[in-house]
Amino acid sequence: MKTILNLLSLLFASIGVVKLVDPTCVSDCESEELPVISSSVCNPTIDLSEIDHIYATQIGNPLTLVTDLVEWTGRLDDTAGDPAVPGAIRTIPVIGEYPAPETNEVNISLDRTVNGITKHTINFDVDDLSDEMYEFMRSTFCNNTWLAWFTAGSYIYGGNAGIQARISMKPSISKGREEPNKLIGTVVWKTKFPPERADNPMA
Repeated sequence: MKTILNLLSLLFASIGVVKLVDPTCVSDCESEELPVISSSVCNPTIDLSEIDHIYATQIGNPLTLVTDLVEWTGRLDDTAGDPAVPGAIRTIPVIGEYPAPETNEVNISLDRTVNGITKHTINFDVDDLSDEMYEFMRSTFCNNTWLAWFTAGSYIYGGNAGIQARISMKPSISKGREEPNKLIGTVVWKTKFPPERADNPMA
């Protein structure tokens, strides 16, 4: 079974998807295999990016293939709504960060410690304050849950399934005339694993 999973991982990696399923945690105390890694002394892979876009759609509208630019082009629409274009994906340009998630360690019997459900939070600012963006911000006070993806440079996070998350935004008006007003937002969700990463088809 592990051999099959490894072959699938290599296949998905060859088409630009790092992985399509969460890691498999072994049920015994010793693992037969270590996950594959890659690094280079002479040419390391360095990621110097910040979160630049957040994408959101209704729950129940995942992607078929997150790296397919044609699929993204067909679904990105900031004006159409359901049922006119079911599954239309909104684009939110942001300046954002994804700090190390808060992992809750749980002490259990036999002096063991396990990881509980992890809380993930993206902090972001929006400085394009169109009337439509401001109204979108106001709508987030309804506490709706969305299906989301986010991009940071050459990577997109969320996989085919997307991230079921709560997007919250609040207005912030500055004191001075030389500092732009902005919307301050968060994307919050809880899962066991961090989101899947793949090549950003829109980069």
